[in-house]
Amino acid sequence: GILVMARAFGDRYLEALQRVRRIAHLNLTHVEQDCFGTTHAEVSAALLRKWELPGSFTSLVLRHHDRDDSERPVKDQRFLRAMRIGEALSDLHDNRGPQRYHALQSLTDHYGAAAGAACRACLAAAVAKTAEASEIFSVPAPAPEALEAMLLDIAEQEKLRSLPGAKAATKPAAPAPVDSLQKHEDEGPTILVIDDEPSVARMVSHYLREWSCRVVACDDRAAAKRLAADADIVLCDIHLREENGIDLVRELRNEQFDGPVIIVSGDGYRSTVLDSIQAGVNDYLLKPFLKTQLIDKVRKYLGAELQAAASR
Repeated sequence: GILVMARAFGDRYLEALQRVRRIAHLNLTHVEQDCFGTTHAEVSAALLRKWELPGSFTSLVLRHHDRDDSERPVKDQRFLRAMRIGEALSDLHDNRGPQRYHALQSLTDHYGAAAGAACRACLAAAVAKTAEASEIFSVPAPAPEALEAMLLDIAEQEKLRSLPGAKAATKPAAPAPVDSLQKHEDEGPTILVIDDEPSVARMVSHYLREWSCRVVACDDRAAAKRLAADADIVLCDIHLREENGIDLVRELRNEQFDGPVIIVSGDGYRSTVLDSIQAGVNDYLLKPFLKTQLIDKVRKYLGAELQAAASR
């Protein structure tokens, strides 16, 4: 409905929409009714009727801004509450004013104070994950020459690995299993990657292969605390499957891990960065990252160790 109204009324509607986003106490439905004589809910319902969706569903969309739905069936009330929570979350994203936070809180507290708090925490984690995933769309496509060079490099590595008697040094180091702690003398620095995506550790291994770095990967608190004792540097995601990376870093610092810690995450919100610094993080690397960005961060803290590994 919002998209249709923006197309129909053009700049007038966009100006009204921006005004609602700037001023936290304004209600979009009231502004739409005053300025255009209709609301996005009514337009949405009209579209659903045109698409011949069930009338029961169309009615819910049409009336989802009505606050008195006590006469509706319980399943309809649940559906409406879910829609309102979604809109409240969107409104809060546009403007983090206290009125909008309280609107979301009152909707989630319907489930009880504890369950409401858990619901909001779950929503926050989902938003952060979505923001992290969407970062990939902001990465510019590589130039054709750079892409061709990268593909040639990968093909060359595969060719070298397939040759009989090929040296192990030509292979990118694979992430070590969590129970493999013994370090060989010819290995470079040990890098602990704490991430619930195995591809991140593989990428770190590939990017740092020329220094023979030993990459150890895990995704939970117990393994991270055990492996950190032998790590020269820690790369840690924030939004892990079962853990919070910032809390995990805080625990590592409390247990006297004094090596460099770099947060590697798509969550670049200022508040998250500040929380990370307060927990004892040394640096921040936004996902998705380029090879040069990773190398620059690691060199910043392990320059001497990388140089020594490269000269072996």
